[in-house]
Amino acid sequence: IQADTQRMDTDLLRDAYIAELNHFVDCLRSGAKPLASGEDARAALAIARACIESHQTGKAVAVRGAR
Repeated sequence: IQADTQRMDTDLLRDAYIAELNHFVDCLRSGAKPLASGEDARAALAIARACIESHQTGKAVAVRGAR
C-alpha cells in the first residue's frame, strides 16, 4: 500500500492562514493595529533564511536581522 504523506503548509495550516487574513482585513476596515507587525515578518524571514543556510551548509548559523 502506498499513500502520499507530503502536504503543503497551506493545507496543514489552512485555518490559521484564513484567520490571519481575516484579522488583517478587519484591521484595514477598523483602523486597528495588527497583532503581527512588519518587524515580526522581518524577524520570521531572518529565521527562515538562517534555517535554509544551516540546512545547506550543515552548520549552525547565526540569525541576522531578527530583533
